[in-house]
This record gives sequence, structure tokens and C-alpha cells, in this order.
Amino acid sequence: MTQSRVTVNVNLSSLLENFGEVFSGEAIWIRELLQNARRAGASRIRLLTDRFDLYYLRVDDDGCGIADFQALLTLGGSGWDPEVIERENPFGLGFYAAFYAAHSVEIRSRGHRLVLNTLQILRGDPVWPEPCSTPGGTSVILHLKKPLANLKEYDPKELCSFFEELVSGFPVPVYLNGKPLPRPCALAVWGGLRFDLPGGVALVELDPEIRFCEKGMTFLQGLRLGKWSHYHREWPSLYLCGMRVYLHLQGASWKIRVPDRDALYESEENRKRVETLHQDVKQAAARHIVEQGETERFFECLLQWGCFEAVRDLPIPSSRWSKLGLPLHRPHDEAEEIDDALIPLQPEEIPSLQNERRFLKGLSNLYADEETLDHFFAAY
Repeated sequence: MTQSRVTVNVNLSSLLENFGEVFSGEAIWIRELLQNARRAGASRIRLLTDRFDLYYLRVDDDGCGIADFQALLTLGGSGWDPEVIERENPFGLGFYAAFYAAHSVEIRSRGHRLVLNTLQILRGDPVWPEPCSTPGGTSVILHLKKPLANLKEYDPKELCSFFEELVSGFPVPVYLNGKPLPRPCALAVWGGLRFDLPGGVALVELDPEIRFCEKGMTFLQGLRLGKWSHYHREWPSLYLCGMRVYLHLQGASWKIRVPDRDALYESEENRKRVETLHQDVKQAAARHIVEQGETERFFECLLQWGCFEAVRDLPIPSSRWSKLGLPLHRPHDEAEEIDDALIPLQPEEIPSLQNERRFLKGLSNLYADEETLDHFFAAY
């Protein structure tokens, strides 16, 4: 039997019917609407809700508007200018998240209005824009399938908290029902310590009392990454004692997972770039600490960061001195037993040039046996 030519084909109706399953996050569609407004050059975005209708949301922006409604409905065709495509690599999929989140979507822009019944649109039915009066920018009105923030009743505080988390690092001011949402991690708002690095911008809080578990955040194009990652911790956020980091990734080469765009690809390239950026942040923080003359205060933190050069000439804190007080009878078990062999050293016993006490330097020379008992050791 002769085979006919084989080419790539698409069962469009089936694709559209099932495409919504690829969007995993509850707020993906909101993130996409915010990104569209930012890419359109908006200087402010307004979110309007209805206390009597938990399924209603209107998103207004003062950007350049939509020149071609068809671009919104073209899979893989973002419709953005070449410079936006080069800088941000939009995939032309995001607006479909709104279709799957809502029963209907109404768009008003550049003197036209498009009302989309999502069932009909996903079935492939045509729709025609209508003339309307628009003040400029774009308005998107959604009638959702689920209540906003999964609220059971209208609660302004919970609603505000829901949107605050979304826009905490967003570059464009966002207003909820007329009130500005706080954006404490946005680059233009941050008034604290800032390091501009090759792979991103680090907004940093430094305090020796900050614990390892007190998280920072990482953003790409103003939106948080890692929130829905399966990682134990939110990758690629940086976790360190003494430092809290709000990291904004910069540049077009960061590879983002689609269509949700809420996490980086778990690739070797991304992992190496993240590792390099994390190291750059630690080195920049160490240099700042040295310049401020606070190395003794951050001694333990600098060691944990691996910034040994910053503390090389400092006195070792008394808390890090111990005495070898017990022999280890099984040298091959030394790593497991060394804590039992060390006895905390009193400050007056610390070795110095004056008292000539015996000092073992480095773990490689640490063997607790009869010959080395009572030697002093700096756990460094």
C-alpha cells in the first residue's frame, strides 16, 4: 500500500478544547494580563472588582492599546513589536489562560469592543469587533468561572492580600478599586541596598539576625518565580543566614517554563547561571560589609557564605575555639565523633603569640589521639 505524504497537522477544535489543562496556576491569567499591560507601555494599571459579584474583574491600563484583536486569538503569534519579542520572548499563549478562567471576556481598545463567549471562541466560531467609545489604553472585563481568590464572600482585606502578593515586585503601579497596592520589592520603589550584577539586580537586607529560613524572593519581568515549584524551597531564590535577597533576573537569556511562566527551566544552563548569580550576590554583600567596617559583626555570616577572604585577617571569635579533650580510638570514624572530642575553650585560654599555646590549624590536621590531646583548635 502506497503511503501518502506526512506533514504536521493540528486538530484545532480538540486542541482548543483541552489546551486549558496546561495552565496550572490559579492566578496565571492575572499575571498574563498584567504582563500584557506592562509590555504595552502602561504607566498604571487599575483593577476593579464588584463587592456583589465575586466572579467579576476589570483590568484597565493606559498603554498603547491593541492594534490587532486577531493577534490575541492566534496561538503562537504574540503580536508584539520585534524589540519586545527580542527582549522578553513572549510565546503568544498567555491570553488563552483568560479564556479558560472565564465564561466571557470583553476587550475594549482603540475605539473597538470585542465580546468573547469563551465556549464559542474555543469552538472556533468567528466574532467581529464593534465600534465603541474608549478613552485610551485597554480594558479587559472578565466574568470568571471561579470567584476571585477563591473567596466565599467579599472580603476586601483578603482580596487586597491576594493581589499584593502578585504585584510585590511589579514595575508598574497597580491600583485595586482606586487604592495603590504596595510593591515593596519593585526596583523603582526599593530604597535600600542594591547590587546591579551581570545576571540581575539584587535588593538586599543585611542583618546577622536574619535566619536561613527567612526567605527572599526572585522575580522575572516583575513577577515572582518559584511560587508553585516542586522544589523544597522556591528556586532560584537565595537562602542565607544574615541576608534576605529580592532578586530580579535581567536579560533575555533566562529560559522560562511555558505557558505558566512562573518558573525557570530546570536546565544545566539555568542552574549554572543561577549559581553564578548567587555567588555574585554573596561577593557583593561581602565587599559592602568590608567597606562599612562590619566584618566582625558579620563574621559567622561571611563564613557561611564562603567569603573567607573578608575575615582572613580578623581575630577568630572565642565561640569558635575548642580544645581536643577526648581521644578518637577509631580514626576512620573521626568525622562522626569529632564533636564529642571538642571542649569549648574559655576566652583566656585562646592561643596567642604571647602564651605560645599549641594550635592545630585546619581539619586535615585534626586527629584527636594521645599525642594531640589538649591542643587547641579553631572550628573555622
